[in-house]
Amino acid sequence: MLFVGIQKHGPRECPGSRKGAASLFNDKVKSVKVKSIYRCGPAHTLIYVLEGEDMGKIEEFFEPGMNRCVTKILPVVEML
Repeated sequence: MLFVGIQKHGPRECPGSRKGAASLFNDKVKSVKVKSIYRCGPAHTLIYVLEGEDMGKIEEFFEPGMNRCVTKILPVVEML
């Protein structure tokens, strides 16, 4: 199952770099595969495409950033 995760943070909570962005998610969650991550710097937004079978594990993936970001998780299906 595919999920899109959107994390939006304010300028004060900005991780500021790719290494800093890694502090907003837990890539050690074994059942979640990161397909891609996109950044929109001016909007302070990160967009993730993830693969996993369990919404609880997807939430666990985003847990480190939950106190610094507004996080939206959407289950999606491929259209093409």
